[in-house]
Amino acid sequence: MEILSDLDRIKKFAEKKLKKNDSAHDFEHVMRVYRNAEKICKSEKINSKLVLTSVLLHDIISFSKNDKRSKYSSLQSARLAERIISKMNFAEDEIKIICDAIEQHSFSKNQKPKTLVGKILQDADRLDAIGEERSNKEDKNFKKISI
Repeated sequence: MEILSDLDRIKKFAEKKLKKNDSAHDFEHVMRVYRNAEKICKSEKINSKLVLTSVLLHDIISFSKNDKRSKYSSLQSARLAERIISKMNFAEDEIKIICDAIEQHSFSKNQKPKTLVGKILQDADRLDAIGEERSNKEDKNFKKISI
């Protein structure tokens, strides 16, 4: 029987959980953020397992922008992440770093993460958002030209 690493188990959980999310917060988004974070980690002295765990779990709770609870998505994701990773091979200080990063990553709340893990998560997430915005603008411009 194959023993999955913590990251593999978290990735499988995230993939199932994120199926319900909108396209801005779905598993494909998380995997783009994951690849961005991997690239950033190569140039930083950082425990990439902590960064990549925070990436995989940063949007596991995502309320739509019209929902009154949307401002609590990051906090709720951090709380669920804590329950998940506390059952794995993470020390208490690592769990706190991961959960703080998730709670503080929100671009719309204009938060500044306190740790390097949080800063990398936020930057990787923003890079994906910028790419998504550019893609949407290009699609709209293409449609205008095509008509």
